Amino acid sequence: MAKIPVVLTGQALQSLRDSGYSLAAAIGEVIDNSLEAGANNILVRMDEAPPAGRSKKSHVHRIVFSDDGTGMDTHTLHHYLQIGYSTRYMRTDTIGKYGVGAKLAALNFGKRIEVWSRTDANEPWQHVYFDLDEAITDEQNGNGSTIGVDDPDVKPVPNDFGDVLPKGTGTLVIWSKVDRLEEGRRAKDFNSLRLEAERDLTNIPRLPQRRPQHRDQRQELARARPPLHDARHLGRTAAPRLLPHGGRATARPQDLRIRLRGRTNC
Repeated sequence: MAKIPVVLTGQALQSLRDSGYSLAAAIGEVIDNSLEAGANNILVRMDEAPPAGRSKKSHVHRIVFSDDGTGMDTHTLHHYLQIGYSTRYMRTDTIGKYGVGAKLAALNFGKRIEVWSRTDANEPWQHVYFDLDEAITDEQNGNGSTIGVDDPDVKPVPNDFGDVLPKGTGTLVIWSKVDRLEEGRRAKDFNSLRLEAERDLTNIPRLPQRRPQHRDQRQELARARPPLHDARHLGRTAAPRLLPHGGRATARPQDLRIRLRGRTNC
């Protein structure tokens, strides 16, 4: 008999949608990547849609993440949506070492992930995506062996995201086909959901850090004790613990801004 795949990709990913992420924990997975990329400005926008079809409930249909970090080169961007891939795989001095969290977090709430990124402000934005519905359809039609992520292509960023797009280098991540954040499911309404996410982000420990090599770095770390996602700092200068990168901090506490906001009827 012919060898068969050890994993039915589409069905397996559908099953993994029940990974148990809270909204705050899922958002935190993407923020981790932004911090590792040395971002100083991170924006999370939840887009609410009005009731449609038979549903009488409004719902979050899309979550947008934007950062002004170093961006991803073509190779890294191509592999970004590959479960198990990480440029920091199994390292003990950083976060995100398994290459799993950000992908499963996205699928926990939505069925489509799109990413635009660039490492040079003078270059066009490159784009990749994965759509779970397309993968399941391919698998059901006997094309499961072709499920994957195509090479990055140069694709303009839709105007709908122009207000959050970094001006220089950076990354834009879009979770769409969100189907698990309807009104009343996790919070009584859209505003309550946003506020609960802000509150819960303050309680998620992040940024394991190796011991700084220089005294001034140790002193600066000692002063930067507030939690990373303190809701008091959302929308203005935050004071997180520093993220070591190559022995140096990528963002000073007074420079890092993390904002979470909502947009309705879009």
